[in-house]
Amino acid sequence: MIYNIQVPIIERKAINNEIVEVGFDLLNNEFAFKAGQYIKLELNLLYDDPKGNVREFNIISSPTSRKLSLAFKLSDSGFKRTLCKITKGTLVSIRGPFGNFILPTYDAEIKMVAHGIGITPCLSIIRYASEMRLGYKITLFYFNDGYELPYINELRMLEKINKRFKVDTSYSLKDADAFGLWYVSGARKNVRELLNILYKKGVRDSQFVVEEFTGY
Repeated sequence: MIYNIQVPIIERKAINNEIVEVGFDLLNNEFAFKAGQYIKLELNLLYDDPKGNVREFNIISSPTSRKLSLAFKLSDSGFKRTLCKITKGTLVSIRGPFGNFILPTYDAEIKMVAHGIGITPCLSIIRYASEMRLGYKITLFYFNDGYELPYINELRMLEKINKRFKVDTSYSLKDADAFGLWYVSGARKNVRELLNILYKKGVRDSQFVVEEFTGY
């Protein structure tokens, strides 16, 4: 089901010097989604933006939370400048959820490969799977080309709590095998490079779940 709701911004915080997290209160609105999905966010812009006033963002919060959170990389776009400027309590429009970057309906071995802000859909899945003690075995290969890894401290904590979850920040896929489902997310260029590496290892199209970010 696709929902159209208005919700207030209740939280905004810097995750590091390039990533900002924003939270919205779902109030009494019904908004059911699956971990890994995304929403379309509409703002009344304070600054001009040639791409308009609607953007897509992956949800980083667990489906069990009444706070809907998202995170994004800072830029000079009018949309993001507005999102960083509007005051708490301001109502925004949300439409969704959308996307198939979600858990399978059966217990499986899942290998996630996330580049930078590509961690966002993975984070929702990892939080939910850990919270609900689901049977999926999840390995996260996480890298950011020498930059700080967003949410790495939380991920390390979840690794200690959830014995079925592991984090590998060495970005070494040389020893990876072709077994399991491969969830790959990040900027389009990086995703395509990662897919090529995994294709050479024998991973087939049917094993991939992909989320490409176009950037804005």
